[in-house]
Amino acid sequence: MVTTLQLTTTAVADSGRAWAAPAIRGNPSLRMRVLLIDDDARLFELLSSYLEQNGVSVKGARDGKQGLDMLEEGGVDAVLLDVMMPGIDGYETCRLLKDDEKTRHIPVLIVTALDERESRIKALESGADDYLTKPIDDTQLMARIRNLARMKPMLDELRMREASGRRMGLVTQAAYAPHGENARVLL
Repeated sequence: MVTTLQLTTTAVADSGRAWAAPAIRGNPSLRMRVLLIDDDARLFELLSSYLEQNGVSVKGARDGKQGLDMLEEGGVDAVLLDVMMPGIDGYETCRLLKDDEKTRHIPVLIVTALDERESRIKALESGADDYLTKPIDDTQLMARIRNLARMKPMLDELRMREASGRRMGLVTQAAYAPHGENARVLL
C-alpha cells in the first residue's frame, strides 16, 4: 500500500507549467509523461502516487473535457483513461483524441472496471492502444508503461517524417486513415 501522495489537487490544476519526465525506475533511458484521466479521486491518487514512485511524471484530469483541454497544451507521452466518467465518457474522449491531428499519435491505455468483451472491442474501435481492467495489477501497468516508453522514439520519428512529407507535399491529410479505414497491411 502506498502511504505517501506526491501529486496533489493543486498540482493537477497547475497545468500551465512545463513538466519534466524523470527516468522510469529500472531503466534510466526510458522517460514518460502520462496524463491520467479518471474521476475516481481515490484511484486517481493511488495511481498517481504509484506511477510517480516508479519514475513516471503524472498530470491529471478529472473528466474527458478537462483531459482534452490539457492535451492541447502538449507535452504528453501517453494517456491513461477511465471509461465511465461524467460528461464525455472514455470512449468518446479517446475518439476525439485520435481524430485530432495534434494528439492522434499519443498512445491511450484504457483503465476501467469494465471487463466484458464488448467493452474491450469498443475501446479498441475508439482508438485505444491497450486495455487494463480494475483492480489494476501494478506489474502489468508498469510493463505497459515501459512498452509505451520504448515505442515513443519510434512514434516521434514517424511524426517527424510525416511532418516532413507534408511540407514537401508528399503526404496529404487524405492519405491518413485515423481509424484504419482503407488501411493496408503488408504481412
